[in-house]
Amino acid sequence: MTLAVHLAKGLPAGFALDVSFLAESGVTILFGASGSGKTTILRCVAALAQPDAGPSAMGDGALFNSESGVRVPVPQRRIGYVFQQLALFPHLTVADN
Repeated sequence: MTLAVHLAKGLPAGFALDVSFLAESGVTILFGASGSGKTTILRCVAALAQPDAGPSAMGDGALFNSESGVRVPVPQRRIGYVFQQLALFPHLTVADN
């Protein structure tokens, strides 16, 4: 299933992110210089942040569309996200985390 993303998001210090890409099924890796918008892209695709504009879709289903008001909630997106920061619960075992 193809992930089709076009998103725009204004960020502090006048940085404006405007990106489009297609990602086929499987693992997709974003890489680039520090501050280039990689985390913002991932947060928007995973619905942890909302883009200012643009459509995003997985297969035939819209994930986000600023014009039509579509915003599929996080649990319904079936997109994995691995945080950069350590986010383990200290009271759980490794397997439970």
